[in-house]
Amino acid sequence: MIVKTLLYTGVRVSELINIKLSDIDFHYCQIRINKGKGSKDRIVPFPQSFKEMLAMHADSMKKKQAVYLFESSWKKKYTDRGIRKILAKYSEEAGLIQNLSPHKLRHFLLTWLKKQGSDDR
Repeated sequence: MIVKTLLYTGVRVSELINIKLSDIDFHYCQIRINKGKGSKDRIVPFPQSFKEMLAMHADSMKKKQAVYLFESSWKKKYTDRGIRKILAKYSEEAGLIQNLSPHKLRHFLLTWLKKQGSDDR
């Protein structure tokens, strides 16, 4: 879910770890990013095709009485370093020569959007 959320939204890791369950609007398929880069708030869309999977994850987190979209079993939000370690682990398991960085996922999304004719703002 972490990889898919990074890929489908293009959020930064620092923004990802601060997404609260209450920041997600499933009706409009968007996530509110509070105090992102430069302490700015913004709205990030996600595709309709990702809505059901994200909703299922959010529901399971709500049942665990979580506040954040991604929390550890100790009821603490993940850290930037923790997310990067998770991505490094998955990169290794997938046999990738180089680690898959969150920034690469962000650029992949923005490049794909430009090819589709969408504005990256």
